[in-house]
Amino acid sequence: MNDLDYLPQRKFMRTGEWVTLVGMALNVVSASMIWGKQPPKTIEAVAAVYSATISRDLNGFDYKIGVLSVGWIMVVMALVASSLLLWDAYSQHRKIMQRIHIGAGVITALVALIHFGPHPAIWIGIVGGCLITYGGYERYRLS
Repeated sequence: MNDLDYLPQRKFMRTGEWVTLVGMALNVVSASMIWGKQPPKTIEAVAAVYSATISRDLNGFDYKIGVLSVGWIMVVMALVASSLLLWDAYSQHRKIMQRIHIGAGVITALVALIHFGPHPAIWIGIVGGCLITYGGYERYRLS
């Protein structure tokens, strides 16, 4: 008799794990995309003569919330949620892991919702955060 016979049989990847990985990938991609535009900076004396019409695109790493950049928040929260997949969903700490997993998804979705606008990166961040949140719920639901 093998020592591993008592463990429950499981598939390679369950639904919550796939959904979490897709959400993580979407959050990492959204961090490098354009989150906003910055109007050109001109000196007032020069602005009367010269008016620049080209605005600078800001990706997630250029866009700030206080001292933190949005890109790093998205990447770190995606990393936290995906690193929880390394531990077994049947462990004794599954309630804590579920709360951390869902919290990471909610944080990424809220950061994207705070910066709500017409840019695709924001929409991708919202979808990625929702997928991480659902993945956290689904992964630990049956365990």
